[in-house]
This record gives sequence, structure tokens and C-alpha cells, in this order.
Amino acid sequence: MLTTNLTFFSILDVDECATFENKCSQLCTNLNGSYACSCRQGFQLSDSGVCRSNESGLTVLLANGPGIRSLEQLQRRESDVIMGEKRIEAVDFNPRTEMIFWVDSFDKSVRRSFMAGARSGSARIGFAQDLSIKSNGKPSAVAVDYLADNIYWAEMDR
Repeated sequence: MLTTNLTFFSILDVDECATFENKCSQLCTNLNGSYACSCRQGFQLSDSGVCRSNESGLTVLLANGPGIRSLEQLQRRESDVIMGEKRIEAVDFNPRTEMIFWVDSFDKSVRRSFMAGARSGSARIGFAQDLSIKSNGKPSAVAVDYLADNIYWAEMDR
């Protein structure tokens, strides 16, 4: 008498998108046994799964302690925006008014200036204007609500 023992295995697909086990920087689509990365409009997918902007005129702001610099991504051109501050920790930008806002944790203040290149190119480098928002806490973050013209900041109590 011949007997056979058959065992059936069920393989479950792991959703790499739902478990964040993927390398997609924007959009992830689960596939059977794998996943695929894609990008939102205005971005292009690189080989590593990172989406890079393909729009011209995109500027990234960088705080480096005593100053703020801008980097134009496609041209790879850096320029000074704000210089001569003490300890810049947070930066935000209002695109409607072309104003840049930052916190200086050394002076415990919130400041603003026109962005370099604002006003149709007439603003070359920013001049810090103190908003007279001071307290005993150390400002550590700033956010601009450019739709309602509000400024929000967070403080740390020492």
C-alpha cells in the first residue's frame, strides 16, 4: 500500500507600505511579494526610491547657527540670506509676503526679514527685525500660518 503525505503552505503577502518596510520617500504601492515607489506631481523618482523635485526655482533654507543660507536645488547655488545672528535654531517662510522668520535661542527672540531675492529681486540680503516676542523660556521652534497671518512658536523652560 502506497501512502502520500501532502502538506500545503499558505504564503501571506507582507504589505511593505503599511508596515513602513520600504524605501519610498513619497508614495508606496504594495505588490504581490514586493512594492513599488512613485512620486507626487512635480517630483521625479531616483533609483534609490527618493523623490527629487524637478521644478525650477525651488529653494531650501538652512540654518547654520549664526546665519541662514539658501540652496537652489537644481542650480546647486548657495547664497546668504541672514548673517550675523547668534544662535538660529528654527526657520520658516511665508511665501505670500516673502518673509522669513526664525528664532534666536541666544537672545530668546523671534525675528523676521525679507527673503533674499524678495520684492522682485530688490532684497539682496536680509536685515533682522526683532518682533519683540521675548519671555523667560527659550524659543525652540517657529511656524508661520501664511493664510491667516499668524506666527506660532514653541518655548522650552530652562
